[in-house]
Formats: sequence, C-alpha cells, structure tokens
Amino acid sequence: MPIAPPFPVVVCSVAAPAGPRESVPADAVLTRMQLRRALGKLDEKKRLALVLHWYLDLPLEEIATITGSSEHAVEGRLRRGMQDLRHRMEEQRG
Repeated sequence: MPIAPPFPVVVCSVAAPAGPRESVPADAVLTRMQLRRALGKLDEKKRLALVLHWYLDLPLEEIATITGSSEHAVEGRLRRGMQDLRHRMEEQRG
C-alpha cells in the first residue's frame, strides 16, 4: 500500500524562480517553510527515508540498499516518519 504524504505536495522548479507574472501564494511558501522545519526535527533515519522516497522518488529497494537496511525497515521508517511529520505539521498550524 503506498504511503501518502500528510501535506499537500507542491511541485516547483528550483531553476526557474517565479517571475513578475508568476507568483507563489503566501500559504504555499508558509507550508514549504513549515515542512522544512518539521523535517529538520525528525530522526535522521526517518528524514533520510522520507527525502529519498518523496523528493528523489526512489523505490524502497533502492533506499534499503543506500541505507544498508532491509526494505521492511525502510517501510517502517517511512510510515513512522510520515506519522511524526503529520503530527509536527499539525502542531505548527496550531
């Protein structure tokens, strides 16, 4: 079963910043800032699994190889990391 992110995923290009005609909504910027803050507070193993899976779109097998863990361990880190991240994001929103 795929693990869904606890936050709206905003895809943006780092190479092409918003120009005068394109503006990024303030709430999207705040959400990204909150996400970075919440990610920074996670346990390193959970954070690594989440970043490799969601930002680099790596499959569990590849993450397991990179981290020297079993796929089952990676799946657990992703699940617990998502729970922790969801909790931290909710705390920040008040």
